[in-house]
Amino acid sequence: MEKVTINVNFAARAATAFALGVIVVLSATGSVGGAPVSDAALRAEIDGKWSEAVRLHSEQLASEPARADLWTRIADIEIKRGDTNAAIAALQSATRVTPSDPAVHARLSQAYSVAGHPLPSLQAMETALSLAPANMDYLKARAELGNWLGKPAIAADSYRRMLKVRPDDTPLKLLLARAWAWSGELDKSSGSYADYLKQQPNEAVPLLEYARVESWRGNFAHAIKLLDRYEQKFGDKKLVAKEKARLLASADRPRAAMQVNDPLLQNAPNDFELQFTRSLALHYGNLRREASKSVKSLEKERPDSAESENIRRLVETPLRPDVNGNFRYYEDNDKLSIARGVASINLPIRPETTIRAGIEYSELNADIGSGLENVRGTRSAKHQKEWLGLQHFFVPGVLGEASIGYAEVSDLSGIVVYGVQLGIRPIDSLRLNIAHDKDFLVVSPRSVSLGIERQTSQAEVQWQPDLVYTVVASGRYDDYSDGNERWGALFAPRRSVLRGEGLNIDLGVRGSWFGFSKSLDSGYYNPKSYQQYVATSFMYWKLTQESGVNVILAGGWFKDDAMSAFEFGWSADVEATFGAYSDWMLKVSGNLVDNFKQYASDKAFGAVAGGISLTRRF
Repeated sequence: MEKVTINVNFAARAATAFALGVIVVLSATGSVGGAPVSDAALRAEIDGKWSEAVRLHSEQLASEPARADLWTRIADIEIKRGDTNAAIAALQSATRVTPSDPAVHARLSQAYSVAGHPLPSLQAMETALSLAPANMDYLKARAELGNWLGKPAIAADSYRRMLKVRPDDTPLKLLLARAWAWSGELDKSSGSYADYLKQQPNEAVPLLEYARVESWRGNFAHAIKLLDRYEQKFGDKKLVAKEKARLLASADRPRAAMQVNDPLLQNAPNDFELQFTRSLALHYGNLRREASKSVKSLEKERPDSAESENIRRLVETPLRPDVNGNFRYYEDNDKLSIARGVASINLPIRPETTIRAGIEYSELNADIGSGLENVRGTRSAKHQKEWLGLQHFFVPGVLGEASIGYAEVSDLSGIVVYGVQLGIRPIDSLRLNIAHDKDFLVVSPRSVSLGIERQTSQAEVQWQPDLVYTVVASGRYDDYSDGNERWGALFAPRRSVLRGEGLNIDLGVRGSWFGFSKSLDSGYYNPKSYQQYVATSFMYWKLTQESGVNVILAGGWFKDDAMSAFEFGWSADVEATFGAYSDWMLKVSGNLVDNFKQYASDKAFGAVAGGISLTRRF
């Protein structure tokens, strides 16, 4: 989400202070480098006869055109007369006469600033710094101009260069931390705030700013600790409550956020930040209708703000109709290949209810003699399914889905297929998902050509006891029409170890187990028992506000009942998303598996898969 401005008046104050400082500097007069100035011109300046002084300086310039100091004296006089444009023209002439003198370019920058032209002022100051890169006055002026122009990255670079000259300047460290935050360099800002607060642990405002930066980085657990520290040291409970409510909403803790935010909002119903927090909490609480109304109120209050635009996109994207095309290809070392295409449509008919429909087509191929080929002696088999479904949010925290359709496989009669799913979130930290569905077993040409039907019942629990740990546990049971049965279980705890501006990392472990009641030659891997224990890594690279790359790595040991010892295997899954909230959304994925027995094979297993999905929203 859009960041809250740490100090919205800073740029205006910086510009005013800079201009006042400039006026003082420009008021100084005197010859440059000891070059003589005519006595008549000096007397005219002392007597305040500005026009006469300018005329005399100009006459001297006619015979001494390389006198940059005379141009700067003329500029001083024009500033005193209030003609900043004439002063700028004089200083431009001075820079042409002495282009390698940084002081002249700095004077031109100052004149532009007094005239209210920050961009050419910055350009002139950049020239001065290119000639005198370690000049602290120039770097300070450049930082102030960067803030004035709303270009905090320039300010941050200036403060960074100043700290190289004065590494023990503590106030500079705070200015750098703020400039990094304003420019979106949150990791650098976090480090700068931490460094500053080690030296100044009893300052309230920087501590609160540090907590906000950690929240923007997604490092919610640390942000909470900083807010608790702020409350203990400075006791401003109302301010801390406001910050915590926003943080909890951003961390997908909607009930906890509203519990803190609602009493504050009752006392300050027009507070934009509290209204924003409520909209965010309503969205993550799946109160879609209320969230949409709340966002409309925000847009009325601040129609042109980036915050209003960002939360509008977040809340309204799930309410937009869309069509999706998805293609995926799979191939393994048994020469089994599966190409699958899906076209679907989602049509919200009201905020809580969405109609869904789609068609799916799969073609499976395997070598003759592999044991996975079509039972009729051919390499391939086909599967096709059409379905219609409904998704509905019944009450906060309860989502129901149901679908029914018709599926066909090669040379066999079709069947009615269906699926039902119930998602329950009784508290912020706990999610329960229960599902049951029926379809053909689309694993290999053999399983498809045999017309094996499967019915699957499964349940999954996700528990997040705090803002650091996540535990996923699931169980499933499959009933196959060839007389086989399958059971499976999974347990996977993980911990967030890094939350940064561009990279998130979770590390964990996963244990999975499954087995079949019978070992059959039906074109799918069916050991009586299988166990796998792996270490997992979940990484997310944030490319932009709505684009990023997910990577899941797993490596560890597995064994089935036919193996005498555990063997090592690994897998890698990558998915890149572009345009998460845009009219067009593209997803590209890839998967690698090495030596994890699964799917159709009972041999040492290697597979590669890739997919692409394109969504158009209306």
